Amino acid sequence: MQHLHPLATRWSILTTVSAELPARARRASSDDAKRMAQELVHALQQGADDAQDIEANFLSHCSACHDKLAFMLARRELLRHGVFSELPASWLAVAEKLENLHEPGLRA
Repeated sequence: MQHLHPLATRWSILTTVSAELPARARRASSDDAKRMAQELVHALQQGADDAQDIEANFLSHCSACHDKLAFMLARRELLRHGVFSELPASWLAVAEKLENLHEPGLRA
């Protein structure tokens, strides 16, 4: 790589993602996880028209991105506020998948 790049400014920084970083952290920050969990809880509590779609997208995200934090936050709030008396089968399936992950560098 040349010392100066045509797209560089004096404030440019070249970075790469660390391989030791957990996959969840590479795909979604803790702020994203908290925001997504809050949006889901709010939609389900309010009975929004698109609550089922939001829930399906949320579970897909948690499963694909291994986002244990978002899943745990949403599950805790939904059970605490009585939205679910028990977790539905779709939630249990995602919970089982997340519990069985053995990703290098992923901290419990």
